[in-house]
Amino acid sequence: MIRFSNDKEYQFFMASGMMGFDGNGATVAHKHLYCLLSKMGLYDPSLFAITTKTITFHPISGPKQIKPLKNGWWNNYGLDNPGLNKFLLENSKEIKKKNNIIISFAGKKRYDLRIMVDVMLSKFKNILALEYDVACSNCEEVRVGANETIRNTEFLKRNFNNVDFFLKVGKASNHYKMIAKETEGMVKALRINSIPAKGGGALSGKIAQPENWLIMEELLEASKTPVIAPSIWNYEDMDFVLKMGAAGIDFGSVSMSHPMRLWAPMLPSLWARRYEEQQRRNSY
Repeated sequence: MIRFSNDKEYQFFMASGMMGFDGNGATVAHKHLYCLLSKMGLYDPSLFAITTKTITFHPISGPKQIKPLKNGWWNNYGLDNPGLNKFLLENSKEIKKKNNIIISFAGKKRYDLRIMVDVMLSKFKNILALEYDVACSNCEEVRVGANETIRNTEFLKRNFNNVDFFLKVGKASNHYKMIAKETEGMVKALRINSIPAKGGGALSGKIAQPENWLIMEELLEASKTPVIAPSIWNYEDMDFVLKMGAAGIDFGSVSMSHPMRLWAPMLPSLWARRYEEQQRRNSY
């Protein structure tokens, strides 16, 4: 469980990219689908802290390639996004309606980072946290090295100590254990990005578990900062990673309509409810 500075607590998270820039869905079709599932009681956004798709100061136009694998997904999406100004213009109204949003951002230059955070905090008084993504597997131009990540995180926390920060690391960021150790006390939680694929792109889902769960274990050993578990693919995975020491569950590609599981978008809500009910029964 992650307890935020506003005293809200969440154990379940929707990963960056799953719910688009406004928290309602990644595409128009997804927005309609989640709206329908919500009316049917098969999707409950209140169960989750929802992370927006990552934004950068300037727009980035990247590839939009994705394909299903037997036990997960391969994608080459990069950090395709409209940039800060257009993000605010197109999504502010919807974000202001919610009180469970984490806004994900990326960048190397401290000037850009400072403006982004300053503007977002001025615009949104209702967000849970800001997530600094330094390890995108598909976007080298905003990937940040270990020493720079530590310096930038110190800079952000020093200038904005009234907001909770998440730090998103991963295999694409070298020395993630050092990052975790040196940023302890600065960030509310650590999250883990998808795994770089051989030949380009990134892997997520069950296929990424061996490497991502090893990263999670190493982060837990390196720092006292809570870690949110990635690469959930089956219900049983949740109990496994929580027993490993994870503080929360990230629902990422498991919620995408896989050819083998067309009902995937409803799984996070069903599993979160099932887990909470199981915990209530165990407490009696």
